[in-house]
Amino acid sequence: MPLRLQWSQEASTDDYPRFFWGCTGFFNPASMQCRFTSSVTNADMGALIRKDNEAFAMPRKEIIRRALDQDCKWKIHNDLRALHGQPFDAYRCPIHGTPMKLEKKKKPVRVLDVWYMRCPSSIWVNGNWRRCGQNVKIKSVAQVLAVRELGTERIF
Repeated sequence: MPLRLQWSQEASTDDYPRFFWGCTGFFNPASMQCRFTSSVTNADMGALIRKDNEAFAMPRKEIIRRALDQDCKWKIHNDLRALHGQPFDAYRCPIHGTPMKLEKKKKPVRVLDVWYMRCPSSIWVNGNWRRCGQNVKIKSVAQVLAVRELGTERIF
């Protein structure tokens, strides 16, 4: 079974994200056959980061300060609201291969807990069609800015 980059559920949004490699069905109750995980190395992170992104030229604290500035925060929020429900090719369901859609949580806890990517496909479970449970959490400033850039071609 292929591996997918996963985000630790215990990770704090203030810390550097704690990623790990896990089977594509790791969080899917219908496919509990694979529970394999592996740590993400520095070499892995280097391969995953786009070096031409202007935000990567800034220190991490500056990116957070700038993105959470009141004016910028509202612009980012409005852009993401306009992108709500749109599919993103860069985020694909590991089960169906379809582009995932940007969704808004009904009861977010904080600013970095509002958005996530959801698979729009359905799966057959116990004789019923159910929505695919594959989601990608968007819980860091870098992830929010990356989604905004994909949809609007601007970071800040």
